[in-house]
Amino acid sequence: MKKIVYTTEQTASELAWLSQAQTLVGENKFRRDSLAIKPSLIPKLKHHHRLGVHFEDLFELHLKTFSQITDLKSHIQIIGDKKTLGEADFLVCKDGAWQHIEVAIKFYLRVGSSGQMSDYLGPSLTDSLDRKITHIENKQLKLLESEPAKRTLQSLGVDSAVESYAQIFGWLFYHVSDNQSKIPDNIHPQHSRGRWLCINELEGFLDEYPDAVRFLMPSRSEWLTSPSHIHDIAVSKSNLLKRAKSVIDRPQQLFVVLGKGRSRQLVERLFVVPEAWVDNAESMINQR
Repeated sequence: MKKIVYTTEQTASELAWLSQAQTLVGENKFRRDSLAIKPSLIPKLKHHHRLGVHFEDLFELHLKTFSQITDLKSHIQIIGDKKTLGEADFLVCKDGAWQHIEVAIKFYLRVGSSGQMSDYLGPSLTDSLDRKITHIENKQLKLLESEPAKRTLQSLGVDSAVESYAQIFGWLFYHVSDNQSKIPDNIHPQHSRGRWLCINELEGFLDEYPDAVRFLMPSRSEWLTSPSHIHDIAVSKSNLLKRAKSVIDRPQQLFVVLGKGRSRQLVERLFVVPEAWVDNAESMINQR
């Protein structure tokens, strides 16, 4: 497994993205001018192979840059009858009011065409957008309503009403032939997007790009990283085709880039998936 070390420069880049990023549903309630973040004050984040854990660290660092937040507590465990009932991601006092925030970073590929959130499946096929939102709304956001949670809040000095809401960031990927119509109303119209295709469609599709483009294959823990901070060699269209069938045995996100090294610019995000993944995904959609 590739060893990854987060630099403060890279973290500054990710914070700049987060400060302007659009959530998949609702609004980014912590949007701000990224120039307000001073790189010299950014601590080095610990590397996690799980992207979700890294994103929580990043979001906490982002919260700490707001002067309106006078108190911040993270990963609050709720225990009842000696059992852990759940964990609240963040509890913040902002402008004198307490808020409970659940965060997530997700990547989904639209496979179905029903116009429902169930059309969007995760790369591992163990998750979908509708299930994620249902879980957050019915479980995570209601966690602090229980009696054990109220006792925990009192012990933390929180004795007033708490507003609970989610901040779900990420990208939704549409097949290269998808005209991106019939998008569910509760998905933000300006959500971040990419495209996906099956590996056997790759050769014909690459003609769409100029010869100058290159392709990076970031590890999952690099999916928030700017291409200019990834040190791997970017491959050409012909080299990608040579490597694809032997390297891509599961859904692989590609960064399509122009330029070299620190001057790399992201053109788009692209998922390439094996034929078997498409068969399994379509089977799951049809069974619903």
